Amino acid sequence: MLVEHPAIVALLKAVVILLVTGFAAYVVRKAFGSALSHSDARIISPVLLMASLLVWVTGTLIAVGTLGVPIEAILAVFAAIAFAFGLGMARPLENLLARSLIDMFSGMGKGRTLVIDGIKGVITDINALYTVILRDDNSLLFIPNSRFLREGFAVELAKSGQEMMLQEKVPVGIDLSRLESAVLGQLKRIPGIVRKPGPLVALSGTGRGTQEISMVFNISDLGQRAEIIRKVRRAFRKCIEDVS
Repeated sequence: MLVEHPAIVALLKAVVILLVTGFAAYVVRKAFGSALSHSDARIISPVLLMASLLVWVTGTLIAVGTLGVPIEAILAVFAAIAFAFGLGMARPLENLLARSLIDMFSGMGKGRTLVIDGIKGVITDINALYTVILRDDNSLLFIPNSRFLREGFAVELAKSGQEMMLQEKVPVGIDLSRLESAVLGQLKRIPGIVRKPGPLVALSGTGRGTQEISMVFNISDLGQRAEIIRKVRRAFRKCIEDVS
């Protein structure tokens, strides 16, 4: 019979293996997605892609092997490519791994104060490679995530919820220097925002067609929190209109 032909049987086996591989890739993506559900989307996507790709490469090699194609040479090529990739991307991969571990275990997050090796600042962003902090001199410091695997660090929580951080998006092309200066001036005039430590304003991220401004400030009365935030957002929109 036709289905008993060795080539047809081998082909059917290969198809079944690929179907099982597709299902396994789906399960792996779901499992990793669930485990990293609290992580940043910029971390989840590459991890899911790499895990799915690994499953597909393994399944495809097994399927090719059932067709009688020698896979030793293919494995050697893949091993050489993987070694070269790992060697060239060691530092970025280390930072990426550290970013995932930071998300899961450290309790770090935007708006919290980070202290590492005598350096102190408010966390404004944690991306795939760096943790960005806003220092008291209004400068941004980019700390490689891999550093947190080698050195001790402290994360200070806001005292009684009085330290606030708001992030707002602005269009690309706006004069950021003027905008930051205008926003800082407005923040200093809003009642309920303490003068010492004074508010900080800085660019904290970029996206497609937008940029992100972080505003860090302390409030004197938690009961006025909602009203102060409303005033800050209104002042921010006014500054954008004035600068644009």
